[in-house]
Amino acid sequence: MSRKKKHIEWIPLQGSAKIEGSTIHYQPILITEGPGEGQINICILGSNIYFQQGTIEFEANLSGTDSRCQIILNHQLDPQIFVGLNFGTNAYGMAQFKSDGKWETIETSGIGQPAKTNTWMKLQITVIGSAISMYVDGVRVIRGFAIIRKTQPALFLHGSKDVRLRNIEVHEQKPKAFIVMQYTDEFNSLSIRRS
Repeated sequence: MSRKKKHIEWIPLQGSAKIEGSTIHYQPILITEGPGEGQINICILGSNIYFQQGTIEFEANLSGTDSRCQIILNHQLDPQIFVGLNFGTNAYGMAQFKSDGKWETIETSGIGQPAKTNTWMKLQITVIGSAISMYVDGVRVIRGFAIIRKTQPALFLHGSKDVRLRNIEVHEQKPKAFIVMQYTDEFNSLSIRRS
């Protein structure tokens, strides 16, 4: 299994976050005017790498029970796949967001409770073929299936309290192809006659 660690740079595509080295700090900002007045800003950070298969690892610290931290796979494609912490009333989840604005849940767990707050959690998201798994502190919390294309992953951060991330690493794994060849009886008889 060929795993190659990649250096990641993040830039805000929507909202804002403080980025210093391998640390990202999202601070909620109340929107004071316009169509979103009274709501809390969201933050989407784009990355400089391409990812289709392998492992994305990082540590997250959520300050509030409504704080969200999710990796976006297939970013800017249809459908986008969100994997991470605090999906609705569930601690862990995976969902797809389609271009028509509809969400479709793929898998959730930690039903009826938020993810841990005010403590560093080690998250690992693995993609092998169409199987996507998320581990929190070494425990697999969700596993689902979706087609992931080679795109630049993004981060989605939101909530009424701070979200902190550190030590983000991406280990890309090259996809494997299996080739099956089947010959017809006619072909086999031709190749036997030539021998």
